[in-house]
Amino acid sequence: MLKHNVTDRKAWGIFARDQGTDEATRLNHYGAHPFYLVMEQLPNTDQTPSGNMHGVLLLNSNAMDYSFTPIPSLTIRTIGGILDFFVFLGPKPEQVIQQYTWLVGHSMLPPYWSLGFHLSRWEYRNLTRMKEIVKRNRDAGVPLDVQHADIDYMDARKTFTIDPINYAGMKDYFSELNADGVRTIIILDPALFDDQVSYPATIEAVFDTNELQPWNWEETGSNYTLKCPISALDDPPYRTKAVFRYDEILNKSSRLSQKTLCMSAQQGEIDLNTNKPKYLHYDVHNLYGWSQTKPTLDALRAATGKRGLVLPRSTFVGSGQWSGHWLGDNNATWHEMKRSIIGMIEFNWFGIPFNGADICGYFNSPTEEMCTRWMQVGAFYPFSRNHNNRRTRDQDPAEWSQPALRAMISALRIRYILLPYYYTLFYKAHTEGSTVIRPLFHEYPTDKATLDIFLQFLVGPYLMVAPVTDDGARTVQIYSPSSPWYNFYDGTSISVQSQFVSVEAPLEIIPLFLRGGAILPTQGFANNTKLSRMQPFGLIIVVGSDGNAEGDLFYDDGESIDTTASKAYYYATFKWSLKDTQLTMTVVENNYREISNLKLDSLTIYGLNHTPAVIYVGGKRFAPSLRPNTQIFEIISKMHVILHCVYWLLLSLFIGNDVVGNVQNLSRENTLSTTVSNMNEEPPFVTTHVPLRDHVELAIDYFLPTPTGRFPTILEITPYGRGPNKPNRRFEARYWTQHGYAFVIGDSRGTGDSGGDMVFHAREGKDGYDLIEWIASQPWSNGRIGMRGASYSGENQWYTAREQPPHLSCITPSTTPARPMNEVPYDNGAFLLQWALLWINSYVNIVLPPAGTTHPNPKTWLNHRPLRTLDVFAVGRELPLYRTFLDHPTYDDFWRAIDLLANSLVNITVPTLAFTGWFDGTLTGTIGHFDEVRRSSPRTYDHFLIIGPYMHTSAPDGGYDYLTNEPILMMGDISIPKNALLPARNMTHAFFDWCLKDQARPQWKPTKFFVTGTNRWMTRDVFPPPEAQERLLFLTSNGHANGIQGDGRLQWSSADTTVTDRYSYDPTDPIIVDMEKIPYHLPININTMIDRKDVLVYTSDPKIESLTVIGNIVIELQMSSSARDSDLVVELMDVLPDGRSIKLGSRVSSQLRLRYRDGFDQEVFMIPGTIYSIRIQLGAIGHTFLPGHRIRLAVMSSLFPWLSANPNTDGSIATDMQQPIVANQTIYYTACQPSHIRMMVVDNPVFDL
Repeated sequence: MLKHNVTDRKAWGIFARDQGTDEATRLNHYGAHPFYLVMEQLPNTDQTPSGNMHGVLLLNSNAMDYSFTPIPSLTIRTIGGILDFFVFLGPKPEQVIQQYTWLVGHSMLPPYWSLGFHLSRWEYRNLTRMKEIVKRNRDAGVPLDVQHADIDYMDARKTFTIDPINYAGMKDYFSELNADGVRTIIILDPALFDDQVSYPATIEAVFDTNELQPWNWEETGSNYTLKCPISALDDPPYRTKAVFRYDEILNKSSRLSQKTLCMSAQQGEIDLNTNKPKYLHYDVHNLYGWSQTKPTLDALRAATGKRGLVLPRSTFVGSGQWSGHWLGDNNATWHEMKRSIIGMIEFNWFGIPFNGADICGYFNSPTEEMCTRWMQVGAFYPFSRNHNNRRTRDQDPAEWSQPALRAMISALRIRYILLPYYYTLFYKAHTEGSTVIRPLFHEYPTDKATLDIFLQFLVGPYLMVAPVTDDGARTVQIYSPSSPWYNFYDGTSISVQSQFVSVEAPLEIIPLFLRGGAILPTQGFANNTKLSRMQPFGLIIVVGSDGNAEGDLFYDDGESIDTTASKAYYYATFKWSLKDTQLTMTVVENNYREISNLKLDSLTIYGLNHTPAVIYVGGKRFAPSLRPNTQIFEIISKMHVILHCVYWLLLSLFIGNDVVGNVQNLSRENTLSTTVSNMNEEPPFVTTHVPLRDHVELAIDYFLPTPTGRFPTILEITPYGRGPNKPNRRFEARYWTQHGYAFVIGDSRGTGDSGGDMVFHAREGKDGYDLIEWIASQPWSNGRIGMRGASYSGENQWYTAREQPPHLSCITPSTTPARPMNEVPYDNGAFLLQWALLWINSYVNIVLPPAGTTHPNPKTWLNHRPLRTLDVFAVGRELPLYRTFLDHPTYDDFWRAIDLLANSLVNITVPTLAFTGWFDGTLTGTIGHFDEVRRSSPRTYDHFLIIGPYMHTSAPDGGYDYLTNEPILMMGDISIPKNALLPARNMTHAFFDWCLKDQARPQWKPTKFFVTGTNRWMTRDVFPPPEAQERLLFLTSNGHANGIQGDGRLQWSSADTTVTDRYSYDPTDPIIVDMEKIPYHLPININTMIDRKDVLVYTSDPKIESLTVIGNIVIELQMSSSARDSDLVVELMDVLPDGRSIKLGSRVSSQLRLRYRDGFDQEVFMIPGTIYSIRIQLGAIGHTFLPGHRIRLAVMSSLFPWLSANPNTDGSIATDMQQPIVANQTIYYTACQPSHIRMMVVDNPVFDL
């Protein structure tokens, strides 16, 4: 049993010995693992488990025993060594093992081929016989990956030799097998060999014993013995169970030295002080196998350059770092088959998950039924090998009858199909320390019934194996835990939970069950892993009770060393949502090149309650089929989903024929009524409505060149209105049609004339996908489509490209935010109040009541509470999207689902071109998109970023006004030189001509950015430029930094002063910025704004030489507050010689709501008076501070109404009704708490000519 009754009077010796498995005798076996687990129980209950477990390791290599007494108690006795105890508190069982393996070393990652089936026996007699057995199994269709050779291949058992007679030609044969995909493993027996032939008996007896007299001793009697000397080492005062049990079983005197060296033997390197070996065998006996494993693996890897596999029988704590383990010599009995499951689980606990027993038994000969059932359970051992000894019959699969052979192959076939799942589990064991095989209570630790179950086990969390382990049985009594479980073969669900149930188990199958909520990766079957690794992948999706499922796939070349450390692998996660009818695939690591040769071709779905009518995968339509006589749905068509360059795999599943008809409309000309118009201002267009997969229709206008034909198409999906007076239509339609492009502009969902509700970015990608594929099906389209647009229209492009529509060729997403809670509608946790109210009220097409009384003056908003109803007060009606924003003040699933950078951009392989500006509030997001898509894309140099001295609305047009097409030569309070203007439309035209018409690729560097101050352009491969180096500018003062006339200073050396600066922030008297009158998002003089007592101002000395800063600016402040929450707001400025402070940076302000200082997914309130290190991202700048200029930083806590005024309370932002309180803020400057600015400085910058 896995579970031991502590009250039983039983004892176990722990002392490594060449002794086969036998529970009845409780003899000590091959290894030493002094580690035990305790499942804790709830107090005052009948052993009801609490679900918490702990483990205890005694890290000691001496002989010891564990014994129970009825107290109850566990006693551990050891005869020496160090008492080094480690306690692992879990509290969950799997966590205990992860903590244990973290200490002793995570298990090695086995080579992929080693997960295939192994065949072996001691004494094939000769190579001819070995060849015959291998051939008959391969001819019979038995999958085979590894052939073993036991000690009989050696010349008289001499290590590193080959029998020149019986095994002549073995090397050549092994090479042939290797070429066919069958590996070979040889046993290396480190034994002494005596060549003498005069007295053969000594060869067998004398050198293999520490007994008083061996069996062939001279009858005349000799006055000498071979046994070890009497000593405290060989005969310690306390006789261990390792000795005592041997005496009982064998009825003979036994000592520690039996079957090994004398305990007084000296071993190890020479101690220079004593000139003797450092160790006594008494202390290190248990370490022998452990000490030989790593050197053997090192030598193997040095010789082959490959990962290799070492399989010792003798193991110790931590051996799993370098090896697997076979469970040793067992007997061909049903009892031993059952015990093998216990051993397999226990060695997973010991951190050696690659283990398994000798299938069908080593000693004695099995019956056909026993071997069949053992092959079935052995097919799910981590290490699956059929092995026996020389005195037993053949037991390889091909030896048995055809029914037995078919049953064995069937089980092995399932194993091979599931090898990607097994390999992923081994990856997690290698990197996280988790188990591969585990008992049920690992997943259901509070279920008392699972503690007594050991014959039924789990492969990872998702596959349950319930083998037949009794002679003649054709049913199995299994326990159904508290999850949905589905029969692997027919998809039926187990009708009960947390109960025992009888299941059918005819001889040809082993009962297997899949857990609801699982996604298991599979690969096509072949007769060895060399061939199976060439087969396409599949996914088994098992729908959970909540309609969801998840899984993952790890894959590498299967044999290189340290692929995890070098990240030379592929790793993807899969998530299934029945609610959204979607399967998504996220590629986390994509560094295994050969994955590009493999495809995902099949899906198998368990647990669907309705018949799927149609499934769309990557835009292709597939008809799922019901596997005959089962409840399993399959797509077995060749889907050919590419794994290496896909980030999101969209699988859409539609239930019922009524939906199928609408879906099919995506692939044919829309038959809805259309309106044709000819306006003098623009070319002819057609207005129509395109149906989407969820029945919503998007309103679009499309413009075609003349004469008629098939054209590449430029698409814009906008919430800003597609109507005739909108600039995007008025300017763009005529231009693109004149240059041979169809132009399509559509209203976003929930805006303009389009149907549905606007849910912030929730459906943009799917809508874009459907619209692109509709365009591709039109008779005027050549199937090549590019997208244009900026701001929200630019974001639409990223979401669409992430869905990977087949006919999307390129995108031009300018001025695009990327991350909620960092940009809009929250900026580092602070709510952008004015933006949220005015943007939504202006653009979102929602059913609104007539406006009532309005209060457009933001000053009147200050005393309104709660913030959630400010929409009615300010604009006279409820704004649902505004309220949705307020209902999600933390980074929850609502934001996570639309966070482009958090979800990565791996699947976006189309070229991109983006414009942004130093005064564009979405600069950070636009740069973030560029960085992420370049990092993720295999086409690094197909992505372009241009940053000019532009604002949000002029950046897409290269500095020209988007309404008048006139150049903008004054930006706030600074003039813009004409060399800063770019022909953005011509550049976009060249870009589209390249990716849509196969014309010449633009000869641009990936980044081009304008440096203000010096007013010069730079082009580089990356941004920021590689020559930029970080420098720190420190804050300090004499304690009076308030306002412009204060003494706050910026200096290049750190201050070390106990002086602090303080200011009080009153939420009822915030800094007010009138965005309607003054463009605070532009580089303007903000002296008036910052010259207040509640603003700290720090200014550098005038620059003697110019200072060029290109890259991200980070402000790090050491501060405390008297409040539990508040805001910190910072502004960076260039102070001109005339005293004006010109604001730098792309946003109105940079800030952090302090309850989010530890992350935006949680609110952590401050402890008043506690000093915190606060980090504020100001974003990127590209600016030169000229000689005579100074650098200035302002620190404050408000900027209303751009930011909602923080009341300094701990209430919810939406519903807080508490009275605001004053927050007293303190900034610190000591050497241990240096407040400073981090900036990227370019010395001696090189500009474009």
